Amino acid sequence: MNVDLYASIEKWLGTPYRYAGKSLEGIDCSSFVNKIYESAYCYLLTGNSADLFKK
Repeated sequence: MNVDLYASIEKWLGTPYRYAGKSLEGIDCSSFVNKIYESAYCYLLTGNSADLFKK
């Protein structure tokens, strides 16, 4: 079980989707993935979901 991953995700539960959002008030898909990776794995991703898919 990846405790850091689940702790990172739990912080965002209930956050609504918001186009181009990057905060707990609203976040989009690619920003969510970026925030989770940064928080759980100390790894900074860049780009949108299409860019992330290529990696």
